[in-house]
Amino acid sequence: MANPILGSWQLISMTSKDHEGNLSYPMGENPIGIIMYNETTMSAILSCHHNDLDKDLLHHVSYAGTYDAKDGKAYHHVSVSSEPTWPGRSLERNFSITNDILKIWCHEKLNDQEFELVLIWKKIT
Repeated sequence: MANPILGSWQLISMTSKDHEGNLSYPMGENPIGIIMYNETTMSAILSCHHNDLDKDLLHHVSYAGTYDAKDGKAYHHVSVSSEPTWPGRSLERNFSITNDILKIWCHEKLNDQEFELVLIWKKIT
């Protein structure tokens, strides 16, 4: 069976929800990005739209490395990253695919605040 996550995916949306259910847009309401998976490696580039650069947002994240994907979980084994603490880490991500839409979500903690991050991607190749 072919690996369903293979290919290139364009970022459609990125949302964050805190433990109280408050929804936010870490890279604005119109983020741009691409994530690519081949047989053994992956790379991701995410950025806020140029119209949102003056806002208090996360402006850019990029990383690449190998990955494993099985049973709705992907583990991104980061080799290089714009985030200084990510190289050498494995980022656990949940995923589901419906038609040409990839949903990736995870639970993170930042500044002692827990939140759920959800990214929606559309297949482009």
